[in-house]
Amino acid sequence: DGQEAINGQAMPLLRVLLDAVDWEWLCHGIAGRFHGDFHFENILWCEHENRFVFLDWRQDFGGDLYVGDIYYDFAKLLHGLIVNHEIIAHNHFTIAWTDRAIQFDFHRKQSLVVCEQTFYQWLQHQGFDVRKVKLLTAIIYLNIAALHHDPYNLFLYALGKKMLFDCLSD
Repeated sequence: DGQEAINGQAMPLLRVLLDAVDWEWLCHGIAGRFHGDFHFENILWCEHENRFVFLDWRQDFGGDLYVGDIYYDFAKLLHGLIVNHEIIAHNHFTIAWTDRAIQFDFHRKQSLVVCEQTFYQWLQHQGFDVRKVKLLTAIIYLNIAALHHDPYNLFLYALGKKMLFDCLSD
């Protein structure tokens, strides 16, 4: 990590950004039943039974087998709306990383952009904290970056850092 500009925006070190997070506020979530990997590839519509079926549930949430934070599931859903797996599988993203600057770009389906905006409106209407969902999504990107192949890992890191910076600047 360095102080490379990301998409033209000057950036501090990641450590500085993480130190600026109000962790006490962020950790006050809403306890409830959790999925743990809540994104569209893990959600199926069962037409015969007229209901949704959820796949690939996580076995625990920080060691708890029964309760998790709904904000984490919201953030996982948002992460899939912003970075769709199909787009990544077809390499419809770019990342250029030098000593001074990072430039990234990626294609998004218009329907997912609309869904993202609708999701923000729904969260607000239901009384949830949109900023908390966005901040957790940024942290998710940073957290999963090391789990993925090059250059996707660099893209996730840059996106997560830029998104974290933007959330903290709002």
